[in-house]
Amino acid sequence: MRRPLIFQYNLLSADQVSRTVDAMLNDWGQVVHLYGLVDELAEELRSDKRSLSSMVAVKSYSYNRLLLGYGPDKGATVTVQWNSLTKAFTLVFGELTLQSQPLAPEKVHP
Repeated sequence: MRRPLIFQYNLLSADQVSRTVDAMLNDWGQVVHLYGLVDELAEELRSDKRSLSSMVAVKSYSYNRLLLGYGPDKGATVTVQWNSLTKAFTLVFGELTLQSQPLAPEKVHP
C-alpha cells in the first residue's frame, strides 16, 4: 500500500537554499529512522515468542511520531520521535486520560 507524504518548505533566497535542503534531509531522515523502528516493532508484535502484544499497543503512527500504549490497560504512553539534531530517538512519557464525566452543558445568561 502506498501512502503519500507531504512536507512543506519555505522557498528561501538562493543564498539560503542550503537551509531548505537541510530541512528536507532532516524530515526524510526522521521518516527513515522511525519507519525502521516501526517495521521492527511490527515484526515483534506479530511474533508470539515474547507476548509483546499483550504489553504494548500502537495507538498512532504518522511517519514522524509513534505513540505507544503500555501497561495493564495500555493507559500509560510513550511518544517516540527521531531528533535530527541529536541523532537519537526522543521519548516522552505520559498517560491517556479518558474523561469519566460528560461535560455539563454551559448555562447561557441573557
